[in-house]
Amino acid sequence: MLHFCESNAAFATTLERLMTQIRTREFITPSGTLQITVTYGAVRTHKNDELQTLIDTADRDMYVSKQQGRNRIIFQPRKT
Repeated sequence: MLHFCESNAAFATTLERLMTQIRTREFITPSGTLQITVTYGAVRTHKNDELQTLIDTADRDMYVSKQQGRNRIIFQPRKT
């Protein structure tokens, strides 16, 4: 949940920054170093949105992202 994003542009920028921070970090494990890829769908909420609708939208967009490859974000800006 990104409660502090007041515009589509701020939301998209925040998602990109988050993705970059995750995928450029090395995670040290007992088995060795891991590099994580990030693929997700995202949706902005509005006051009367139903939770299940938001989950379904983000889930559908995540699968579209996965079809396009690694390190992808699908975010369909909503009218404010």
